[in-house]
Amino acid sequence: MGIKSVGDVVATRDTLSVEDVVLDIGFLGTQQIRFRFDLVNGTQQGDPINFLADQTDPACQTLGSAPATTVECAYTRQVVAGQVEQFSFQHRTSRPGPVGFPSVRMTVSVGELSMGQTLRPARVKPEADLVVTVAGPARGQVGEVAMFEWTLANVGLDPVWESAGLVKLTAPAGTEFPPLAQIAVPDDLTCNPRSATKTAISCWFLVVEPGAADARRVSWPLKIVSSRVGEGSVVAQLANMTGVQPEGDFADPTPGNNNAVVRVVVAPSGQPNPGDSVSPSPGDGQLANTGTNTFLVIGIGLVVVLLGAVLVAATRRRMAA
Repeated sequence: MGIKSVGDVVATRDTLSVEDVVLDIGFLGTQQIRFRFDLVNGTQQGDPINFLADQTDPACQTLGSAPATTVECAYTRQVVAGQVEQFSFQHRTSRPGPVGFPSVRMTVSVGELSMGQTLRPARVKPEADLVVTVAGPARGQVGEVAMFEWTLANVGLDPVWESAGLVKLTAPAGTEFPPLAQIAVPDDLTCNPRSATKTAISCWFLVVEPGAADARRVSWPLKIVSSRVGEGSVVAQLANMTGVQPEGDFADPTPGNNNAVVRVVVAPSGQPNPGDSVSPSPGDGQLANTGTNTFLVIGIGLVVVLLGAVLVAATRRRMAA
């Protein structure tokens, strides 16, 4: 008995496939061929990978309750002289961690004989589609600190692991970032103090889960130092804090939506910021608006005075008569 060849061994985000295992059985007649697949998680980072319950192939089942590290399959074949037997397998697995995929130990047994081989699956790159948006311009006067909001979302199928969601912020010309120690950075966002400058800061998220509900929304300050300003940017990439893609590697199908422009609207000095509403208050030389029309009050007063004068005149005439 021998294993003549093994085809493609591929791990996707939720499936392990072993294609075209060709066996030379060596025994004729009705034979039971047993396969055992053991996941070897020794070099795997993150949560260990396991086989899940899967009814795709009724000949295969997990050893013990799922999730489990072992799957066993049993087949009955009628073996004839000069004929090889070919098998293919596919079984659901838990989502792989950030680096690689564990090796798989395949053992084939016929009767009392068995033979093993270690398989190293080719891993399909996890797909994380990062999207960056900026909500409106920052607004303020020269010398003020204005705020803008940026959002990082993952609209792909897989989470980003191990600080791979790197975000680079660049301040528009005519503005600068406050010192990093003065910025209220969210707990799940880490920024590099060594590389941070007044115009550029790099930060990263430990994990960026897929879905709008897990989008990261961050308010960020800009100090306006000039009335002439340019455009800045927020750029995300699938890389770790050093700017290098992690070993596990990721695929971003649409990198064109990984950046957004930061704009600033500068209000003239001494005037309210655009979008602000300012009402005069008593003491500024103006009457406070109490909600009553002043001219209407004056008009009513004049009418009352005139009516009073008419009544006085009429009374005098009667007395004189």
